[in-house]
Amino acid sequence: MSDSRQLAAIVFTDISGFTNTMEENETRAMEQVKRHREIIMDVISQFDGEMIKEMGDGIFLKFSSAIQAVRCANTIQNQVSSENFSLKIGIHLGDVIVKDNDVFGSGVNIASRIHQYGDSG
Repeated sequence: MSDSRQLAAIVFTDISGFTNTMEENETRAMEQVKRHREIIMDVISQFDGEMIKEMGDGIFLKFSSAIQAVRCANTIQNQVSSENFSLKIGIHLGDVIVKDNDVFGSGVNIASRIHQYGDSG
């Protein structure tokens, strides 16, 4: 498969305080990861999003619309509000390279860094 460039809204979600939870209660931490994934999978199709990959307690999503990415993030946060964990979510619109069902580029890197500065929830 060849490389292609496209403008995409990149979303990173990350469970807040996951490292501490894992140290204190591995079972609860793994339940959070499972529930996080379930919520994402239930919500992203409503907003034409695509899960690119899971990375530990984080999930990397791609959207063709920035508005849909933000709406999806809001819906995810609303659903997570009743759970025993909270998320940080970062969104960035940028040029990306799509290769072999993965996404690369500064648009991805910026989104992955932005989520670290967000407030939980």
